[in-house]
Amino acid sequence: MIGKLERLQIFISMRYLLIIILLLGFNQIQGQIVVDTIKQRLIVRCTESAKYNDSLLTLLSDFPRYKEIIINSDSNDVKIDVSKFEAEIISFHGNGTFDIINNSKEELLNLRKIIVLSKLKGIDFGKGMKSLDTLIIYNSGLEKIPASIKCCTNLRFIDLSFNKIGEIDSQLKRLQKLEYLVMTNNKLSEIPGSISFNKELIGLNFESNQIRKIPIEILHLPNLRVINLMGNNIDEYPSELLQKTGLEVYGIE
Repeated sequence: MIGKLERLQIFISMRYLLIIILLLGFNQIQGQIVVDTIKQRLIVRCTESAKYNDSLLTLLSDFPRYKEIIINSDSNDVKIDVSKFEAEIISFHGNGTFDIINNSKEELLNLRKIIVLSKLKGIDFGKGMKSLDTLIIYNSGLEKIPASIKCCTNLRFIDLSFNKIGEIDSQLKRLQKLEYLVMTNNKLSEIPGSISFNKELIGLNFESNQIRKIPIEILHLPNLRVINLMGNNIDEYPSELLQKTGLEVYGIE
């Protein structure tokens, strides 16, 4: 009979054999997979074009579940279907361009956080991601808030800083659990009155935009504690804004 120690050695050997096979396969698409078993993190670096997407996804799906997947690419139009993974955190980095989709016919229940720190061709949340509570899309060339964001009803933190967004889509009012909205260094010219539907908002950061007017509806946010309007040209706002108890306002004197 095989003892516990022998079984453990066989298991470890098979695990490393699997990783070696996958890495050899990934070398054919000029990339690299780094496995961090301590932090349960998978780091993928790919340098080839989008024609290798299917091969990349096949390789990744052969790995056991990891809590975090980091994908780094310098290629353009790399399409990634986040429904293929069971990770809690997926982040995108590099000088390439990603097209992020969710082709699942059901709600994604594991994914909590999406971080995009690269250029973005598009992002489609599909049928929704009930578990998603954090969305960061930073300096990605985004020109408008994705319409499908309305399906991510449990979002609590959104950071869309350093993009080219010109307006706050009314779809945001469906995010009833949203607590923090950060949209610094965009092209916003106004804050819509529909923001009053997001009753759980605690913090708003609109620094360095082109906002001139603050709607009176902003006073209807009972939990709002801080709003940053620095770097705008505010010339019209409700006088009660600076008198509201417990609210810190920056950028208006």
